[in-house]
Amino acid sequence: MPNLNAFYGLLVLIFLIFVLRQIKKHKIWRLIQTEQYQRLEKELDKTSTRMLIKAYNRENLKLNCYLMQRNKDKINGQYHKMRDIHKKPLDDQEFLTKMFNYYLQDNNKNECKNIISAMEKHLTNKTIINESKMLFNIIFNKSSAYIDLFIDQMKNMKDEQKGIACYYLSIQYKNKGEVENQQKYEKLSKQYLC
Repeated sequence: MPNLNAFYGLLVLIFLIFVLRQIKKHKIWRLIQTEQYQRLEKELDKTSTRMLIKAYNRENLKLNCYLMQRNKDKINGQYHKMRDIHKKPLDDQEFLTKMFNYYLQDNNKNECKNIISAMEKHLTNKTIINESKMLFNIIFNKSSAYIDLFIDQMKNMKDEQKGIACYYLSIQYKNKGEVENQQKYEKLSKQYLC
């Protein structure tokens, strides 16, 4: 009989933790939807949240919050903090890709280079690594070597993807000194992305 009571007690505890986790997730989601970022940050730092939600998920929510606020100092601090958190391979891929894209837009060559090195060490998806190197070469090394590749790939892309491809084509034509093609693809980029 004592083993049965312990078993039922354990079931109740597991159920209670599940319910509390769902309530906490709902509260966090509501704060995100209403863009209450300061309250969200405080909620994520609470002991109850730390007990119910994994460290990587909490820190990733903070990072996304800082990205939405465009808070450069907090983004940089959170990036450096999250680099050292143990992550699942897909979480690592998502994190490194997100940060590479952020630092690429921020024109931060050193951080992009560091992230590519981290990608080479931690990621198995060679496509992501190669695409990151290609974008690095376009933006920082002023390459125009990928024009034909982008034009060829655009045939199978959705409009939003075409907009991004046109953006990188415009940069490559700028790198090449072809102002007319640069302006053509800038205009196409805006049309596809609007």
